[in-house]
Amino acid sequence: MTLKTKGVIVMTSDLAHMIPCYMTNIPPTKYIDEGIFLGTSELLNMPICISFKKLLSPTGLIIGKIRTGKSTTAKAILIRQHLLYGTKILIFDPHGEYADLVRSVGGTVIDMRKEKINPCQLAKNLTNKQKAHQLVDMLGTVFELNPIQRYYLTDYSYRGFEELGENLTFNYIIDMLTKESKRNTSLAKTIQAILVRIWDITESVFGDTNSIPIDDITKGIVCIDLSKLDSNEIRNMAMLSILQYIYNTMLANQTTEPYDPDGPLRLLIMIDEAGRIASDESSSAVKLVKESGKFKIGLIFGIQDLPDLDPKIKSNYGFMIVHKLDDTEYISKIQRDGNFTKEQAERIRSLAVGTAYLKLNFKDASVQRPFIVRVAREEYEVQKTEQNSNYLIEKGKIREDSAKKTEIRESAEHPKLNNLEKEKQDPIHELELKLAKSIAANPLLNVTQHYKNIGTDTYYGNLARQSLESKDYVKGTYLKGNMKKGRMLSLTEKGIVELELEKNTARFGGTVHINVVESVAEKFREFGCTVEKEKSLGHNKYADLVVNSKIAVEVDMRELRESNIQKNLESGFDQIIEICYEKTQLDSFKKKLEKMDMKDEDRKKITLTDYNTFCKMKTLAEIFGDTNNGQ
Repeated sequence: MTLKTKGVIVMTSDLAHMIPCYMTNIPPTKYIDEGIFLGTSELLNMPICISFKKLLSPTGLIIGKIRTGKSTTAKAILIRQHLLYGTKILIFDPHGEYADLVRSVGGTVIDMRKEKINPCQLAKNLTNKQKAHQLVDMLGTVFELNPIQRYYLTDYSYRGFEELGENLTFNYIIDMLTKESKRNTSLAKTIQAILVRIWDITESVFGDTNSIPIDDITKGIVCIDLSKLDSNEIRNMAMLSILQYIYNTMLANQTTEPYDPDGPLRLLIMIDEAGRIASDESSSAVKLVKESGKFKIGLIFGIQDLPDLDPKIKSNYGFMIVHKLDDTEYISKIQRDGNFTKEQAERIRSLAVGTAYLKLNFKDASVQRPFIVRVAREEYEVQKTEQNSNYLIEKGKIREDSAKKTEIRESAEHPKLNNLEKEKQDPIHELELKLAKSIAANPLLNVTQHYKNIGTDTYYGNLARQSLESKDYVKGTYLKGNMKKGRMLSLTEKGIVELELEKNTARFGGTVHINVVESVAEKFREFGCTVEKEKSLGHNKYADLVVNSKIAVEVDMRELRESNIQKNLESGFDQIIEICYEKTQLDSFKKKLEKMDMKDEDRKKITLTDYNTFCKMKTLAEIFGDTNNGQ
């Protein structure tokens, strides 16, 4: 029997999904059926998941023009990885796009316009020379410093670390450079060129201490809001400083946290608008990419137009997601570096919002071609707060509990000092007054020690200090010589009067004078001498120090005071040591001493030196030898 059938026309498009060669772009199911859900494929509407364990590395690239769905894709990956696996998330947000999402899951938003970082306190277990190189690497990445500028900046940074150690601040380095730049030399011109480029960051993001709880930014889900900073350079410095801290912490902990190749991803970092950060080989971001597998840290770089990525990133990414682009040059780079066909590259120009090419690189599979995915956006409820820029800290630490909503607290013990209404009602807040009293009573303490003394943390301490400084009640300074104390605080005359405070002593000089005298006294004690401070000579006259009951020591900060010499000669001391603070003051001190009317035998009793030279002396003989005014 013959069966006759009616002819049927079948279109090629109806059979296309059945032809194997047409489906080769989508990886085998075993590679895309685990992990976080990203969206569905254009072909066959298949669910597509990304498993960081299966990828060549936990590094990702999200590329696209603004408003093409780039940040929507990033949000989907970040929030799902956090909620599904508990992975800690850190987001660098230059446009303020991620804050609401982070708050919706009880995360932490840090407004960098209100915070400060000390980039000199981010290195662990490194030598001073290594710390100096790291600091200059950060600056070089942002400002593209030339080799000569890098050399001099490294040299001055190293000197700062040698002098102040862990108390070094970037402002102190700037002060050193500023003094050098005032000289009329070729070196001074080079220094001036550096200062012109990096001056602004000293006030924008760099401070004496880290006002954010730096040890806890890699806990929970944290958004570093950079959107209110003034320039890309300043935003990049803030990002690089925090990334450098993370890198150093990972290095320091690698011996105590053994490498587990099958272990879970500990931290996922989103760097939006990566730009220079992703292209400079000395960048801490590129260093983290290189070590990402060992540290179990993932990095995602958000980029509008594909830059010349560092080769370490180009050869070591696990996934690439490409949204719509128009620029022919960048599309060509993507075609070459991402294994796109000419037709695929051409289609990048017409991708719809929320649609993107996904390129996956697996550990144990051949190179895959990209395929189109419709990204499933993450829905979330915007949390309404009085001040969205504030963030929650419990006992100085970021809250890790993502199940609770972010709330804005006014601590009963430390209310926020920048609240204008409260300042109108109570100009001198309790915490400010505590700090001012501590400064008055304890002139030998540095900034951090004052905060500890009044029982507050760095964040609230900085708010109190900044408020006092803005009212001209307090000023800060750095000490010279061997006093590695960091920034010292002192009360102004205005502060003493309006706050109705008393200084530690009625006759002693300012904070710097007090510290210098204490340091000189300690030096004599090292020599085995007995030392009396503020020794009364009668008739309301005092010597700064009396050593072994026979030697008077006077420290003058600005100019030689003839009365100091006369009173000690009249008191019958065997020797008088006159110390000026700056070496540049020696000539003026000598000239004034030469003009004084005194007997020759009295003149021979006087030794003149400067504080820095005194600190370097190793024996009493040196004090009364080369530095003697008569020699």
